Amino acid sequence: MKVSWNGKIISVQPRIRLLRSFDERSHNYMGYVLYVAGEIDGQKREFSVGI
Repeated sequence: MKVSWNGKIISVQPRIRLLRSFDERSHNYMGYVLYVAGEIDGQKREFSVGI
């Protein structure tokens, strides 16, 4: 099922996984989160999309 929507991207944040060990840290990039202000199926609201 497709959902119709339109809007503007208001923010983009990277998704990371931070791993901590006793003496070192590392991180992996998992994608991005898009924050959108718009309309989904006729309802105006803000929503987020993970990619």
